[in-house]
Amino acid sequence: MNFEDLQKSWQNQPINVNTDLLKSTLQTKWQQYQRKLFFRIILSSIGLFIAMVGIGWVYLSFHQEFGWPFTLSIAVMYTLMLVYVCAYWKSYAFKKENLGTSSGTYISYQLKKLNWQRKIITLYNWVYLALLWLALVLYLWEVTRSGTLIFRWTALLVITAYLFSVSLWNRFKKQKKQLIEIDEIITDLQHMKSQLID
Repeated sequence: MNFEDLQKSWQNQPINVNTDLLKSTLQTKWQQYQRKLFFRIILSSIGLFIAMVGIGWVYLSFHQEFGWPFTLSIAVMYTLMLVYVCAYWKSYAFKKENLGTSSGTYISYQLKKLNWQRKIITLYNWVYLALLWLALVLYLWEVTRSGTLIFRWTALLVITAYLFSVSLWNRFKKQKKQLIEIDEIITDLQHMKSQLID
């Protein structure tokens, strides 16, 4: 085979447009998802900060009137909020490299962050909700101690029903969409990683 035949053979090789198109599409999808996640984390952080200020004011204003369940409930709420914010910030991918020039290490980093986000939605939110419910039960039981038994149980039932309905709505409206989006990006990244290995 002479040089001209070799050159023609090389030029006739199909260009792998699918991989470039996948990278471009995935880069755009990933950037949009990261932008939405960033604003969601910022809004959650602001909301939790405002809630912590409000809860702190309640504690400082009324802690002398109530016993240890009141103090414990406030401490649990504060701890939950801080852990929640830290977990959400940990799930955010701060590296801003270009996916088109990324290595398998960078893709693994993105997969790790996506799996962490998935774990927050599927597991941590439920643990957070259960512990928040326990903290609210302690708080309500202590705050309503001078009320009638019917009033106390009604308050607990209302709080339980509210938290349960909000969590169900969140699960089927917001979290379902988030999980679908995360799973699509995970599948695409795993496919791209397998192409890099091959």
